[in-house]
Amino acid sequence: MSWTSRPYESPADLRLMQAFTSECLRFDWPAPAFHPGDLDWWSRDSVSGAVPLSERIRLWFAGEPDASELVAWGWFGLPRDLDLLVRPDARGSDLAEAVVGWAAERAVALAGRGSTPDELQAFAADSQPLLVDNLKRLGFGETAGAMTVGLVRRFEGWEVPKPALPPGFSTRTLAAGDIAERIVLGRLAFPNSQLTAERYDVARRSTLYRPALDQLVAGPNGSLVALALGWLDPVTLALELEPVAVHPAWHRHGLGRAVCLAAIRAGIALGATTGLIYAESHNVAGLGLYTSLGYEITTRMRPYRRPLPG
Repeated sequence: MSWTSRPYESPADLRLMQAFTSECLRFDWPAPAFHPGDLDWWSRDSVSGAVPLSERIRLWFAGEPDASELVAWGWFGLPRDLDLLVRPDARGSDLAEAVVGWAAERAVALAGRGSTPDELQAFAADSQPLLVDNLKRLGFGETAGAMTVGLVRRFEGWEVPKPALPPGFSTRTLAAGDIAERIVLGRLAFPNSQLTAERYDVARRSTLYRPALDQLVAGPNGSLVALALGWLDPVTLALELEPVAVHPAWHRHGLGRAVCLAAIRAGIALGATTGLIYAESHNVAGLGLYTSLGYEITTRMRPYRRPLPG
């Protein structure tokens, strides 16, 4: 089949990609590779001075662009990472080759804005074997790098307990005056985080952001000690928690559980019927928390690599 493609042009494209991601989520459940909220969260990098999304995202169509169905998208992350979503009935076609070829070109073209990579890294879910086989056919090999684990649960019939907190601690939603401290907390939990106030403002203005799902735990002195941000897909009613973090000094006090429960309760109040979380496979504490909340591992997103032309 002859595919056509074009680069990302405007926020309308992000909404088109989210609608497509919702369709794939519904088809792939209970083992989806992506949630529409991922796209809003990733788009926080579209700030002044950053590589524009038009140079990092491409859309593929079944026929003439914008006059036919979207069949795939690719999202390139510097310096070498490719996330791609292909329509289920096209995962065994040559469409993946087109997306990979574009990503390899992006890695070379954008190398001047960062370190020059010698490999292209693509991520694929075990639950999409046709795509995995396609990547292997294109010369990708599974690497020992960290994988991402996908966990899901249904909310129907679950009487979500109220968050249990140590004396003096409380849950609440984010206020405008919390942003600077929330960013500090995120960086303490994720040392490689590049989050800034400007980037968080982009996320807060995105399509799927809901203030009620931006949950925090505050300590006795009012300082922030835990966070969980929920993303509700209005099509599938799947609630993703991304990110979830606890201040390193407050691990093992039940704060991660409390903030997740607060976000889940808020999500159910908005109509959520299922839950979805992605976690790094080496995050033993996080996986223990999510499974204790009734989430079950349904897939693993593994990194695959192939050399870039020298």
